Amino acid sequence: MTGERYLRALSKYLEFGVRLHWEYFFGLTAGVLLAYLPFSLLAIYIHPSVEDIFKGGGPTISLIPRILFSQLIIRVIQTFILVLIILRLESRRAGDEDVWDVAEAYSRLGRVVAVDLAYFVGIQLLGILALWLGLMIVGLFLGDSPMGLPIAISVAAFVVIGPAVRYYFASLVSLLHGTPFSESFRMAGDISSGGERLIAALVMTYMMVWFIVWQLFHGLFGGEIIGQIIVQAGMMTTSIPYFFSGYLLYLDLVPETDDRVVLSGKGNEIKDHLEGKQEGAAPEEKRSEPE
Repeated sequence: MTGERYLRALSKYLEFGVRLHWEYFFGLTAGVLLAYLPFSLLAIYIHPSVEDIFKGGGPTISLIPRILFSQLIIRVIQTFILVLIILRLESRRAGDEDVWDVAEAYSRLGRVVAVDLAYFVGIQLLGILALWLGLMIVGLFLGDSPMGLPIAISVAAFVVIGPAVRYYFASLVSLLHGTPFSESFRMAGDISSGGERLIAALVMTYMMVWFIVWQLFHGLFGGEIIGQIIVQAGMMTTSIPYFFSGYLLYLDLVPETDDRVVLSGKGNEIKDHLEGKQEGAAPEEKRSEPE
């Protein structure tokens, strides 16, 4: 059977994320920061200072476990918040009340974290490998030219962007469909097909937002503990509309299915104010699913 999917302009997804966050701004932001900041503070204390990292020599190598552990804490708590937010939206889709279902989120966290860490670490390792090979190859042709590093970084980005976009929805697939590890990546690849440009544009847009937030807050509050906490709070707050935008794009891309895990068996259609559709609006882009 052949189905059709309609994709909107990037601005529609961005507007949806910002609007939905603004609609419940104080409750959502307070709930997210209450869960995130204690673990963020722990990660900041564990992570070595920039001065220690750039001292060089043997001691720097011994700092790697602390760096990795702090990054692990941040990534896991970010995934937990993603799960909480998406389950809250799924509850609205099912016609239930807006709830922070911590118990349900915790029960699904292990499966989703395994997929998310595999995606995150895999992309990081691929990028490092591509950068290393790029530096070697560029060095053979250009020697010590100052253009070597920018070229190698461009090559690494080109290598990474394909799998990064293809498996972008692996964590959402694992969360919402309850799929095994490998099946989550397979389904994510199928779902993202046809939406690669929108996925890449959405990610790049919010990467610019986070860069601006980091630069602004770091410049205002400095790099001490309080400044780092404020930066983390700003980054996480701006991640909330990003999660919403990605969720709507996922709904537009995913084939209609009955196997999605939901909190309620009502199975109601998503409400207009949640999905962001306007009656009589023409679709921006049409995507056909293969048979």
